Amino acid sequence: MKIPAPQPDTLTWWEKASAGALFVASGLYAAEWYIGARMPPQIAAALPWIVSVGGLVTLFAIDGALVSTVMGARAGRRSRWTWITIGVSALFGALVALVLHGALPGWVGSWLHAGFMATIAAYLMHLSQPRQDALAELASREQAVARQAAELGKARQEAEQILAERAAELASREAALAGRTEIVTTEYIKVASAELSWADLHRLVDMARQRDGVSMTTLRRLVTKQEGE
Repeated sequence: MKIPAPQPDTLTWWEKASAGALFVASGLYAAEWYIGARMPPQIAAALPWIVSVGGLVTLFAIDGALVSTVMGARAGRRSRWTWITIGVSALFGALVALVLHGALPGWVGSWLHAGFMATIAAYLMHLSQPRQDALAELASREQAVARQAAELGKARQEAEQILAERAAELASREAALAGRTEIVTTEYIKVASAELSWADLHRLVDMARQRDGVSMTTLRRLVTKQEGE
């Protein structure tokens, strides 16, 4: 049985792009806070352009995180962090739009800068979750390995059983051969006080035929001689 190879659970380009845009958008605020009044005049003069570029990056950061999270959920990367990321990014974008159009007090906008970090944290936790298809592939691979191990174990038990039966059969045959005793039965003929076998009697008759006449004394002597042999 061929075990399927596991599929790598790698991030797609749009998942990476959204994470990068979030870092750039949040990094601009961190850089502005860190430099503060020490900002060189050259950078201060180019700051409007930097902010404009940051605005475009923010577009891909907030909305991109929301869209890529939904696309990731569709592709199988789903967990509780998926729904948290969708809620945080959607709330962040909605509050920015409300502040921009004056629907909320201005001080709310100052707190919205923290929305980048909240979105980044939730989005990274979403990306750290494995895809469901990868988990299903891993579970399928584990089941295939377990099934193959069970088949191998069953085959080994059958082979051991066959070997045990053959060994028992050979042992039974050896015991039968070892216990077998060839019994040779020899019949004897009682002649007077002598016991002669058929072979002895046959030789005795041949000896008597070779002689012309055999008296009883001679016959007794031949029987006694044959018995002594």
